[in-house]
Amino acid sequence: MTDMLSRNDTSSAVLIGCHRFTDLEDLLAVQKNLVGLSEALTDPMIWGLEKDRLKVLDQPCSGDDVLDAVAKAADAAHDTLVVYYSGHGLIDPSTGELYMALPDSRIRNVLVQRALRYDYLRRIVSSSGARKKVMLLDCCFSGRALGAMASADHSAAANVTMVDGTCVITSASATALSLAVPGEKYTAFTGVLLDILQQGVPGAGTYLTMETVFDAARSRLAARSLPLPQQRNRNTAGRICIARNRASAPSSSPGEQAAPPPRDRKGSLETSHVRIYAASGDILCSGLLVSDGIVCTCMHALGTAFDVQITDDEVSSAPIELDFPLLPGVPRSRARVVSWRHDGSDVALLRIEAPVAGSVPAPPTKSRRVRETKFRALGFPRLSDDGIWVSGELRAKPGAELAQAKTAPQSPRMDQGFIGSPIWDETYGGVAGIVMVTQHDGSLAFVLPTSSLSEELNRLARKTRRAERAAWAEQARSGRRERSKARAAQLLSEAASLCSNISAPDTQMQQLTSIIATAVSVDTDVARQLCAVLEQHSTLLQDRLSQVRALSRVADHFAPADGRQAALIAERAEALAREGHGLRMQKRHRLALYAVASGFSRIDPRRAESILTELGPAQNDDDISAVSAVLRSIAAIDPDRAERGTRSLPRSYRLRAEQVLSAVAIAVARQQPDRAQELANSISDPNTRMYALMRISASLALSDPDRAERLALGLADQGFQSSLLTTLADSLASRDPYRAERIAHAIPHAALRARALDSVFEKMIRHDPQRAEHMARTFLDPDKRAQALHALVSRLASTDADRAEAIARSFGDDEDIAEALLRVVDRLRETAPDAAARIALSMPASEPGPRARALALTAQELVWHSPDHARQLFQEAEQSARVTPHVMKRHLAYSACAAGLAETDPERARQITQKIKGRGDRALAWCDMVTALAGTAPALQAELLAAALRKARKLTYWEHKTVLRHTAARLIHTPLSRRKVRAFAEQITEQAMGLLPSPYGDDGLQRLADQLVEVDRHSAAELALEVLRTDGKQHSGDRYGIHSLDALMILALTKPWHLTDLAPPRQGPSNTDERDKFWRDLIKAMTEKARILTTDADTEDPADALPLLSDG
Repeated sequence: MTDMLSRNDTSSAVLIGCHRFTDLEDLLAVQKNLVGLSEALTDPMIWGLEKDRLKVLDQPCSGDDVLDAVAKAADAAHDTLVVYYSGHGLIDPSTGELYMALPDSRIRNVLVQRALRYDYLRRIVSSSGARKKVMLLDCCFSGRALGAMASADHSAAANVTMVDGTCVITSASATALSLAVPGEKYTAFTGVLLDILQQGVPGAGTYLTMETVFDAARSRLAARSLPLPQQRNRNTAGRICIARNRASAPSSSPGEQAAPPPRDRKGSLETSHVRIYAASGDILCSGLLVSDGIVCTCMHALGTAFDVQITDDEVSSAPIELDFPLLPGVPRSRARVVSWRHDGSDVALLRIEAPVAGSVPAPPTKSRRVRETKFRALGFPRLSDDGIWVSGELRAKPGAELAQAKTAPQSPRMDQGFIGSPIWDETYGGVAGIVMVTQHDGSLAFVLPTSSLSEELNRLARKTRRAERAAWAEQARSGRRERSKARAAQLLSEAASLCSNISAPDTQMQQLTSIIATAVSVDTDVARQLCAVLEQHSTLLQDRLSQVRALSRVADHFAPADGRQAALIAERAEALAREGHGLRMQKRHRLALYAVASGFSRIDPRRAESILTELGPAQNDDDISAVSAVLRSIAAIDPDRAERGTRSLPRSYRLRAEQVLSAVAIAVARQQPDRAQELANSISDPNTRMYALMRISASLALSDPDRAERLALGLADQGFQSSLLTTLADSLASRDPYRAERIAHAIPHAALRARALDSVFEKMIRHDPQRAEHMARTFLDPDKRAQALHALVSRLASTDADRAEAIARSFGDDEDIAEALLRVVDRLRETAPDAAARIALSMPASEPGPRARALALTAQELVWHSPDHARQLFQEAEQSARVTPHVMKRHLAYSACAAGLAETDPERARQITQKIKGRGDRALAWCDMVTALAGTAPALQAELLAAALRKARKLTYWEHKTVLRHTAARLIHTPLSRRKVRAFAEQITEQAMGLLPSPYGDDGLQRLADQLVEVDRHSAAELALEVLRTDGKQHSGDRYGIHSLDALMILALTKPWHLTDLAPPRQGPSNTDERDKFWRDLIKAMTEKARILTTDADTEDPADALPLLSDG
């Protein structure tokens, strides 16, 4: 099975070649390689890659030029990324690494100078978001790239970001030379590659897979006794197709071959006929582009693909592959089902994920009804991938819902391969309908006319718009979670790769251990891959004890998440400890085995105990500390074993034994509370006893709250008591709010008491709103009371709107009443828009601003169900906004009106925004409109964002920065094309760099660069570099401020090779210390950032809120 042809509008290619050198032999054929390959890749008969998505680097000046170009192409590629290099391959004499020669490259003594390290190129390709990646290397020793790829299998930097697959083809093995045969136009490998692309491979099918290309190239080179190419594929990369097979056999007889439609049909059938694929890659049916991004097809055909009945309420949300077979280059895209009805209609609607260049909806036939007219249609029967054109006569019986399409006697027949195909009216021009059913002999098909289709589509569009908006919002949330997780994983991987820059091997191990500890909680797969990196680094340590301790700590970190991996690491640590090499001193050997026991303590307590028994009685303070630590870890898994182990501790170390008993008591608290309390009371040290009783009480909070409360009140220390009562109140708030509130009031410490009451109130809102209201009204602080009641109104609005409205109207101030009722309307408008409209109209007349916003929000929901009512509400909202005296509230009101009208009446919405006097507020109102449009109207969204950026140039520093940040936020999840998004990102970066240096000393633009990482890594890197340069000037070269670290982290994600240049130079011991501190601080910041990204992945970004202006 082969993959479908890679998309030519969302793929990118970079061709790199060096043919003249200052110190190396010239390779004149390389220049012709670049010309030939660029022509082949852009040839519509081969692949048809858009020329602006192909970058040719002939004689690049430096490695940075190459890496920047590849990084930019990697960001732009969504489907496939192709990278080709032709020139000299160089081997580092010391490390054996592969370098790619540049014009000024040379080898001096044991150094390769002024060449491009292949590993840098590999890392950029690996981190690309493209689903498929192809690397073609035509240079000597290029087979070493396959070794680098294999070794990278053990590094997180390679694995974490791998998507569908990467295919690497090299012109020679790791030890062989590539050849440029004298007298030939191209080098040997590239010449054969071009011959395969231009001539094809007979019998290989419609498309050429990378496996097919490699096999054909290898056999042809072998026949000429030339160096044989090598290949390595990850996952299904061998099935990647970037070329049509020019030698493919016809799919049917000549009379049935697909013919292009007549010239006068360009812009209609050519631009609207869609071919839909099943998950297997086979052609499923056809469809018709009926509006921007919406494809109509037959529901029963999709039902077959998803293995569901047409009576089922839901269908899979999995993406569906499709293409436009009549457009140049056959552009590809994916779509998802957005409408699926089973009340007599056989129509399904699909929304295309990204705009397809050249696609235009087809016009309906000019005839008012189906008459006896000539038709033409294209279908894709089995074994006819190129399609078959049929013609005939279209007719309709009076009163029949479906028209009939009868094929002409000399025309091919219509079978199931024509389901969903548009029927083109030859007589009147335009699409007459789509094929729904074909007769068994293929002479007749039944067609749903476009008149019926339009009515059905309009009705379905109105009813599904809310679901589409909700799906778009959920997709944005889930996309944010996925991006956060992927970014955290990449941060950890890059942090691990930076550890090698630290001079001291033991410090490297400490940093890696810390990274793995975070990775276990972020992504266990990443953590496992980092373990391989740790083991490689551990071999650099001369001190075997440090190796054992590092591995044991990692095993302990893995224990809760992956016991099997933890056991493997602990076994490796034990093997190192028992080898004895480097541990000849008895004391160090014992400490190593204690570390091994600690590694086994939480995964195999019996084995840990056996190691302690083997070591015998503790001999000194270090032994006692180690034994105590092992027993405390064992206590969480096997408390009885840990309690027995305390007998081996000498009486003179009673405190250590009591610490173990404390851990045992905490471990058995839930199952054996009496034993736990008895153990805790037997502890003589007051602090240890208090800590144990506090933890026991916390464990019993839900299972035995009476005992837990008695234990808490019995504690003598008020600090321990306050902490424990706070924990109890928080635990009981959802189960027993009355007791929780009483306990919170009994907390001695004032600050903890206030915190506990807040926590109890928050949980009480969810579980007992009536009691929460009573509690809120008892707050003495009026501001806190109002804040609590506002929170209660927001919670009740969706479950008990009447009560929420009553509470809102109980506020004494009209402003508070209006704000509270606005919350009710916002929550109620989706489920009960009529009730929301009633509340909005009854809001205090003294507060027209909030009233206008409430009316606009409600009208936005009613527009699809009751357009006349919505129109009246919008008029009321505009009138209220017009009479709002407060400038900011008036701007908020106008912004809400514009956002509500953005989708249905964009021209009126733009007129409303012109009433906003503040330039910054007007630009933010345009951003509000973009958010309201969600996944629709990409052209309008682009126009609004462009207007906001133009307006931003005239703003003050703070307003300018705010508009740039919010504009960037809307690029993260948008229906705009990748090219358009990248263009906007470049504009934002250019304006942001114009703001530097900040007149306020704190540029703050690293946050903007952080946002741009999501949409255009090249722009993010450029802005981060500028922030670093400005920060260095303003702070006398200080590289350790918070802004510098943020900018450095962005570079680590985008252009890590720049970090080495930014680090302090290697000169003298003091510089070494400063350089190590630089790397330690950066690695620590990246690790913490990864943890925060994972923790806050579900937290909504304020920039995503609706409406934006209401966030202040």
